[in-house]
Amino acid sequence: MKKYLLFTIALFAALALQSCKDDKTDEPNPGPDPEPTVEYDVDTVSSICEGIYFGDAYLSNDEVYTYYLSISDLPVLDGGYTDSEGTYYILRLNTPFEEQIANGTYTLTEETNKYTEYTILGGNYSYIVYHSQQYLIKEGTMTVTNAETKPRIEIEMTTTEGSTFHTVYEGIYPYYNKSIE
Repeated sequence: MKKYLLFTIALFAALALQSCKDDKTDEPNPGPDPEPTVEYDVDTVSSICEGIYFGDAYLSNDEVYTYYLSISDLPVLDGGYTDSEGTYYILRLNTPFEEQIANGTYTLTEETNKYTEYTILGGNYSYIVYHSQQYLIKEGTMTVTNAETKPRIEIEMTTTEGSTFHTVYEGIYPYYNKSIE
């Protein structure tokens, strides 16, 4: 019987030693690998956004778009000139037929003669003005979230010269409805 008692005590002691093993609970949980940081040539936070909704007013033209959007980090100066320190995104979009820009990801297209939802017109129709210099866009996206409440618009673009641009605008913005004129 003493053998069983000693065996039971030895078993509990072995289990106790296992449970006292260092479980490294003091170390922070590393979680998933972080997203790689993207570096842009120009990275701004925009504070100004203004839109014009055209609806189907331009669908029969050679250049087809439903929305004009201007986003910038500095206001336009008197006389309509851009500030030499500012970054301005001038975009013509094909959005769903809604006065506010719909949630989704918009991509640049060179097809400017037809209506395709969630596109940004390329060529001379959309461009960036940076330090008073106009840059045409080679590729890019615009992602819109929370369109119904507090829109967040994130733009990532590459110019034909190879410069990369990024901006984020958050907030309600004024727009004009020109679809009924």
